[in-house]
Amino acid sequence: MVEGIIGHYRGDGRGKVPAKDEKRLRLMEDLAVDSFTMLEIVFLAEDVFQIAIETEDIRTLRTVEDVKRLVRAKVLSVAADGSSGLVLASAARS
Repeated sequence: MVEGIIGHYRGDGRGKVPAKDEKRLRLMEDLAVDSFTMLEIVFLAEDVFQIAIETEDIRTLRTVEDVKRLVRAKVLSVAADGSSGLVLASAARS
């Protein structure tokens, strides 16, 4: 699901995150994601997964795997606080 969000805003117009070496794909260098696009990705992820991502967290995101790891951690944190739902369950698998 995270790959779909990133692919939607991918800066080079290709619209998909390549499956090959996905964990190592760099947002800026490999996928042409600029800072404005990164904010769009974060806003959509927050909306879809019902999470809050802090500015400090955004600054640490360099790869697709970094985004997936952050979203997973945020979703699990929300779930631990007592929230649940299909969106949260599916995000934990992303």
